[in-house]
Amino acid sequence: ARRYPQWRGAIESLCVQIGCVLPERRDPARIRVLSRDVRVHPRYEGVMQIKATLTNAAPYRQPYPQVRFTLFNVNGQTIATRVFQPPEYLGRAVAASARLRPNTPFQVELDVLAPEEAAVSFEFQFL
Repeated sequence: ARRYPQWRGAIESLCVQIGCVLPERRDPARIRVLSRDVRVHPRYEGVMQIKATLTNAAPYRQPYPQVRFTLFNVNGQTIATRVFQPPEYLGRAVAASARLRPNTPFQVELDVLAPEEAAVSFEFQFL
């Protein structure tokens, strides 16, 4: 089903008849960043506040991904990285059955300690 997604519907119908279970559709590469902003946290010294608007560009619902946030120095070297779980970046508990709807923006907010070395760029990766 993953290799030939165009046949997924037929494979799902067959599985209903013979009792097999397909793996859930999941493609973190289809998560898109619509906007992003990194600022000094308004309340806490030495903390950066990262806000982003993301969307699921896949034509199907999929699980919330883990989010890896990486900071780079002026030479492009990694100076800090952290992986966030959905409850951490959504600011609330997420039901195991919760899924991202297609083409529906959602907000992410991360608070991270500012590294001692100056960060000049950053990257989101979805795992």
